[in-house]
Amino acid sequence: MTTREYLEQLLDMDDDILNISNQAQRWREIAMKMGHPPNGERVDSSPKPDQMETAVIKAIECERRAGKEAERLINLKEKIERQILSLKEEGRNGKTYYFLIWAYFHDNKRLTELSRHADYSYNHAKRLFNKALNVFEKKYGEMYLKL
Repeated sequence: MTTREYLEQLLDMDDDILNISNQAQRWREIAMKMGHPPNGERVDSSPKPDQMETAVIKAIECERRAGKEAERLINLKEKIERQILSLKEEGRNGKTYYFLIWAYFHDNKRLTELSRHADYSYNHAKRLFNKALNVFEKKYGEMYLKL
């Protein structure tokens, strides 16, 4: 995994956590529907117990997996955010490195936008951004480059 790939995970994590939660919610709704006729209508037969049991089991399994996966993603997100925050301590350009990496990978801003905001030329912003990636990789690369 490259440094960019490692940091780009931040862009998708919130969506991934939401999707996991939605999947668990869908199974919960399926299980609830299997236990009750729609709109409170009375019917002569009840749902097949096997189908309802399967839906309930799937819902429970999905919620368990969702909880574990959401926790894993939240922990990873917090870890990456702390790592980016630590760039502030990297010499005289540390705060600039932090700003560029955070805004690009966390806030999904493009370099053209960042260069205007920081009052840099695009080329200067790109050089600083690449330097920030190199600093980040030297500091934390052992953790993710082998993945």
